[in-house]
Amino acid sequence: MNLLSNRMEALSRLITPHNTLGDIGCDHGYMSITMVDRGVVSRAIAADVNAGPIKRAEENITRMGMSDRIETRLSDGLQKFIPGEVDVILIAGMGGPLMTRILRQGAAVVDEADELVLQPQSNLEEFRRDLYADGYIITAEDIVFEDGKYYPMMRAVPGEASLETAEYRYGPILVRDMSPVFMDYLENEKHKLENVLDKLHDSQNHDRVQEIKEELALLEDVRNGKYAG
Repeated sequence: MNLLSNRMEALSRLITPHNTLGDIGCDHGYMSITMVDRGVVSRAIAADVNAGPIKRAEENITRMGMSDRIETRLSDGLQKFIPGEVDVILIAGMGGPLMTRILRQGAAVVDEADELVLQPQSNLEEFRRDLYADGYIITAEDIVFEDGKYYPMMRAVPGEASLETAEYRYGPILVRDMSPVFMDYLENEKHKLENVLDKLHDSQNHDRVQEIKEELALLEDVRNGKYAG
């Protein structure tokens, strides 16, 4: 059974065996169905803030004969969850600030989970900094190119550490492993920064010009393998 896109398949590989998955923003319920079907988790709670995705998920779960192992729940983030009822929390396809809000508002539930599998869509450096400030460390990462976009993703577990600026910005595991997709991502980011710099060529905003130059220098350090290991 293959219900997952390339992005979601990559996310699924970041989930380690556990008892119960909390699938936040479940959409069609495909991740919960797949993880239970593969035996990665024994059961799942597929949750969404909107009734439409919950209805679609329920239909798919029933069709697959998994109603006894997958529960659906109408919930704004983790608000309708009880601390201790999920071991791994999956949140994907949301902006970084929203994801941070969900994790912090659901801190009682998050604190009782063993791992978080996360795919923020924006504000990646800020998101990683918030994650580490809240007592989590990233233990695995991946990046997928799908439908014209790059999707970085991560697994995080409780822990205390701090990172270099480049690691917060681009991902501690990604800068170490330097996969081909990540190299393409860096090249794309370089072109975007260079385009911004070109537009600022005659600008009097010297601070912004210097900021872009520093970002390009940091990116070049990463591209040249300074953090590879």
